[in-house]
Amino acid sequence: MDSAGGVRLFISITVGADGLPVVSYHDNTNLDLKVAHCNDAACASAALTTVDSVGNIGYFASITIGADGWPIICYYDNSYWSNTRADLQVARCSSASCMPYVWRR
Repeated sequence: MDSAGGVRLFISITVGADGLPVVSYHDNTNLDLKVAHCNDAACASAALTTVDSVGNIGYFASITIGADGWPIICYYDNSYWSNTRADLQVARCSSASCMPYVWRR
């Protein structure tokens, strides 16, 4: 699926409103939070999106589908060297594949 990054860690999966798998994960090479929206039930191919890439992002990711049908991802920002983050984050996607706009609270 994603060959651009390193080891996929902290993987979470759900089924989207369209009936296809949606996977969130931490890209350990780039230190990013990514989402894969599968193109089929077997997830042989997927649309890949980097959801957050500021710092060391995406630890302990957990994904669900909101009432509006779009993914919501809760994750930890492990940027402990930064006093402005290093905390729990939430990303609410604005499309089934989380691209291109993300609203964070």
